[in-house]
Amino acid sequence: MPFEAATAVPAVGSAQIQRLPCRSVEFPFAHRQRVRYGETDLQGVVYYANYLLFAEVGRVAYLRALDVVYDRDFIAKGLDFTIGEARVRYRVPLRFDEEYDIKVRVGEIRHSSWAFEYAIDRADG
Repeated sequence: MPFEAATAVPAVGSAQIQRLPCRSVEFPFAHRQRVRYGETDLQGVVYYANYLLFAEVGRVAYLRALDVVYDRDFIAKGLDFTIGEARVRYRVPLRFDEEYDIKVRVGEIRHSSWAFEYAIDRADG
């Protein structure tokens, strides 16, 4: 597991969000990607800040899989995401051209915020 992170974002009243699986479930969703050359440093290792971009890609894909459309379900209702906190624990680096899975789950839903949790693992384990 090269990466674990959590981000907290404002809550929304959308019915789709209310049915999101929470922490009691292992990661219910995974989105496969491949490390691009531009995401790495001169040693071919993913630049550390790019893991937060990977988490965003996973979050958007997760919501899309639940038929939550950003423009329709947030912007059109005057809502938006604001990342209030992000924590990252780096485990093992990813390298250029490796496939990896971005695993996503909702860790907590509170009155005015909700937290996503992520794990990024190499596709080959």
